[in-house]
Amino acid sequence: MTFLDPLPRLLTARLALRDLAPEAARGGGGEAASFAIVRLADGAFVGAIGLAFEPPLAVAQLWCRIEQDWRGRGYATEAAGAVVAHGFETLDLERIWAPRLRADEAAARVFERIGLVHEGSRFVPEPGAVARIEQHGCLRWEYFARVAQCGHAGAAPRDAGGRIAQQARVWSASDPHAAP
Repeated sequence: MTFLDPLPRLLTARLALRDLAPEAARGGGGEAASFAIVRLADGAFVGAIGLAFEPPLAVAQLWCRIEQDWRGRGYATEAAGAVVAHGFETLDLERIWAPRLRADEAAARVFERIGLVHEGSRFVPEPGAVARIEQHGCLRWEYFARVAQCGHAGAAPRDAGGRIAQQARVWSASDPHAAP
């Protein structure tokens, strides 16, 4: 499948994110911002991603769906990072959060890489069972603190042993040792 819309909304190194619903909000005034994830190399449709706004708060829920053939190649991480940056830098959101099923470790890794931290769990009744939902999120100030310190919003880099290679620090204007 090829997606032919010539005007991408967001660009990353390998992907173009194109509006799925052009009438949707451009600044949080609507209910959602949805994007098709398209490979730049060949225009192949990879999946869809978006933000569901929670008015009147400046909060949005991140969602993503990658087609089975494209999973495990970093496309979800790349697209989610671009949408989170768009949410904080362009739409002026105060918080972005995302749910996942407890068993979905791939989603947990994506959320960690883009800087959404685990906030807790909740149980949701389903027919014949109870699902455990894990919630991840990031506040606006956390996002910009990470960008200022690391140059990107993702989790702190790790060495070969899995240990944090560079300790992140949040600078405060009242801190006499703060960076200029």
